[in-house]
Amino acid sequence: MLASLLRGAFGIRQADPESVARAGIDARVRELGLDLDDATVRLLLDVLGYAAAGFDPQASRRVLLEVIRNVIRRQVARGPLLIVTEDLHWIDSASQAVLAGLVADLAPLPCLFVATARPEWQPPWPSTRIDLLTLDETESRQLVAQSLGGAVEPSLLETMLLKSGGNAFYIEQLARSLRESGAIAEDDGIWVARRSLAMVVPDTVHEVLGARIDSLGAGPGRVVRAAAVVGRSFWSGVLERIVPGPTLATDLDHLVDHGFVERRGTYPEVTHAFRHALIQEVAYLKQLQSQRRRLHVRVADAILDLFADRADEYVDIVAYHYARGDDDARAAAALLRAGQRAQRLYAIDEALSYFRSALERSAKDPAATVSAWEGIADVEGFAGHYDEATTGYRQALTALDAADDRGRSRLLRKLGVVQQITGDTPEALRTLAEARDVLPAGADRELALVLLELGQVYWQQGSYEHSRETLLEAVQRAERAGGDDARADAYKHLGTVASLSGDTATAIDYYGRSLQLYEARGDVSGQANVLNNIGIVHRKQGHYPQALDAHAKALAIRERIGDPLGIGTSRNNLAQIELARGALDEAEADFAAALERWSSIGYAVGVALARTGLGITAVRRQDAEAGREALQRALEEWGQLESRTYQSETERYLAEAFLSTDATRALDWAQRALATARAVQALEQEGIALQVLGTVQATRGETVDSVTALERSREILRGTSERQELARTLAALARSYLALPPGDSRRSEAKPLVAEAQTIFRDLGAELDLRRLEAG
Repeated sequence: MLASLLRGAFGIRQADPESVARAGIDARVRELGLDLDDATVRLLLDVLGYAAAGFDPQASRRVLLEVIRNVIRRQVARGPLLIVTEDLHWIDSASQAVLAGLVADLAPLPCLFVATARPEWQPPWPSTRIDLLTLDETESRQLVAQSLGGAVEPSLLETMLLKSGGNAFYIEQLARSLRESGAIAEDDGIWVARRSLAMVVPDTVHEVLGARIDSLGAGPGRVVRAAAVVGRSFWSGVLERIVPGPTLATDLDHLVDHGFVERRGTYPEVTHAFRHALIQEVAYLKQLQSQRRRLHVRVADAILDLFADRADEYVDIVAYHYARGDDDARAAAALLRAGQRAQRLYAIDEALSYFRSALERSAKDPAATVSAWEGIADVEGFAGHYDEATTGYRQALTALDAADDRGRSRLLRKLGVVQQITGDTPEALRTLAEARDVLPAGADRELALVLLELGQVYWQQGSYEHSRETLLEAVQRAERAGGDDARADAYKHLGTVASLSGDTATAIDYYGRSLQLYEARGDVSGQANVLNNIGIVHRKQGHYPQALDAHAKALAIRERIGDPLGIGTSRNNLAQIELARGALDEAEADFAAALERWSSIGYAVGVALARTGLGITAVRRQDAEAGREALQRALEEWGQLESRTYQSETERYLAEAFLSTDATRALDWAQRALATARAVQALEQEGIALQVLGTVQATRGETVDSVTALERSREILRGTSERQELARTLAALARSYLALPPGDSRRSEAKPLVAEAQTIFRDLGAELDLRRLEAG
C-alpha cells in the first residue's frame, strides 16, 4: 500500500525502470522545492521495489514518514489535496504504522483522506465511517431497467429484486448473464423470461459470474482464468508467456467488451484489470488447484523473464506466486528474498511471515532451512523478542552443515549479541569466543565482525584495555579484508573506549577516522552518529564551540535525510550546551524543538528528556513555578518508563527549583537525587548530586554538613571530565568555607577556590555561572 501511495505521489508506474522512477522523484522534488539527498532517494526507490538503500530499518521508517509528510505539506500549500487508498483490509502492518503516523498530521491541513475497506477492518485513527448500503427497492428497480435498457415483466423483475437483495453488482452481473445466455428476450419492448424463473435466476452473485465465465468461448475463457491467477491487474506480456496464442489480443478485447476486465494503460506495459474483485475470485476458483499451482509457477517465471534485469523490483510478487505454486525450491528461495527485503524496510510482521513460509517449503533443503531460521531470529531480535531470537539461532545452528565454519561463526556471533543484550555476559563471552575460534584461517572479515562484538562486551564490563586490544585487532582484520564498514564501526567503538577511559584526545582521533570511512562509504547515518559522539566528548571537555559545531553538522545531516529521532537528539544536544553556557533563550528553543520532534514519533524517552531540559531552563530563567511543573511531569514520565538513567538529574533539578522558596522540599529532592545516583552506581551523578545537596544545606545554615557534601563532591568530580560541574562545586565550597567560624583554617582556601572556578568558567564560556560567581 505504501509503495502504491508513493507511486501516486511521484507519478511512477509499477513497470517503470529505475531510471524513470528516479527521474520522477527528482522532478517532483524540484517541483515542490524539497531537498532530498541521494540516500533518501535510494530509500524511496527501495520501498518502490528497486535496489536496496542500506538504511537502518528503524531509521528508514522514520525517514520515510518524514518525507511523505513534507510532500503533503508542500502540496497542500499549493491547494487542497485528496488522498485515496483502496482495500485497506489487505494492508500490511508496516504500511499501517506509517499511515497512522501520517493521518495524525492531516487534521489541520486542507487534505481529505479517503479509504475503502471491508466492514470488519477498523482504522487505527479517528475517522468518519460511511457504510455503503444496499439499494432500496426503488433504486434496485431503476438499476434493473438501466442495465437491461428497457422495461421488465413483473414476475421476472420481482425475482431479480428478491435474489439481488439490493446488491448493485449482483443486479448488473445478473442482467448481463441473463441477456448473454439468451435466458431472457425482449418482446415488444419488454424483457421476458424464456424459461422457468427458478432455472433462469441464480441464487448468488458467484453463481451468476460462474455462469457468465462458463458461457465464454474457449479462447476468452482460457485467458480470463489465466489472468485471474496473475492478479487483479495484469500485464499482457505476462499473459503472452503463460497462455501464448495468436488470438490473445482478440480474446482480451472480448473480455473488455463483455465487462469482465478493463484497460488500465499501455505504457510501459499494456495493462488490464478485472472490473471487480469477485470476477477475479470466481475465475480463479473455476480451475483445479493443481492447475492453479502450475500456473502460479509459470506466472512467476514469466515475470522474472519479462523483467530479467529488474528482478528485485518484483520480489514480493514473485514470492507470492512461487509460494502458491508446486515448486518448493523456487518458493523457498523467493520467500527468503522477500523476507530479507521486508526486514530491510522494518516490515516486521511481513518479514516473519515470509521467513516462516520459506521454512515450510524448505524441508528438503537444509541451506534454505538455515536461512529461514536465521531470518526469523534476526527479525525477532530486532523486534526485542530475544527468547524467540535465541531459539531461531539455535535451530539454524542445528540445521547447518557441519563443514560450514563461516556460517557457524556468523550464527554464534549473532547469538552472542542477543545473550549480551539480555544480560548474560558470561554466556555471551563464551559464545563469541567460540564464534572466533571456529573460523578458518583467512576469514578476516568474519573475524573482524566477531572481534567488534567482543570489544563491545569488554568495554561494557569496564575492561577498557582488553577492549582496546580486541578492537585494534578488528581494525587490522577488517583492513586486510577490505571491510571499510567494519573498520568504521571499530574506530567508533575505540573512540568510545578512549572517552570512557578519560583519554578524550584519543577518542576524538578515533572518531575522526571513523567519520572519514563513513563519509567515503556514503553512510550518512553513520556520519551523524559519530558527529554526535564527537560533540558529546567536546562537551564533557568543556570545548563548547567544537561541541556545537559537531552537533550542528549532525543536525544538518539528519535534517537532510529527514530523520525525526536523530533531529530531536541533535536539538537536545545543542540545547544542553546552550544551557551550560547560560544561553537560555537558545536552550529553550532547542529543547522545545526536540520535544516537538520526539512527540511527533511517539519517542517517550526523548519526550521526558526534552521536558527535563525545558524544566531546568525555566528554573534558571527565574520561572520556578513553570520549571517545577515541567520537571515533576518529566519525573512521572521517567517513572512510567521505569527508567532511572535521568532520574537523579531530574530530582536535583527539582531541588534547585525549590531552593529559593522552600528549602525543606529542596533538601528532600537533593537527598533523593543522591540516593538514586548511588543506587544506580553512577559516580559522576553522585558527585553532582552532592554538590546540589551541599548548596541546599548551606542555604539552610547547615554549614558543617554542607562542607562535608561539597568536599566529597570535589573529590569525585576531579576524577571526571565534568569541568563545569567541578567549578560549580568549587564555588559553592568557597562560600561554605567562608561561613565557617573565624578561626577555621579552611576559610583561607576560599579565595583560591573562587579563582579556580572563575578560570574554568571563563575557559568554558559559561557566562551565566561566571556572572553568578562574580555577584557573590
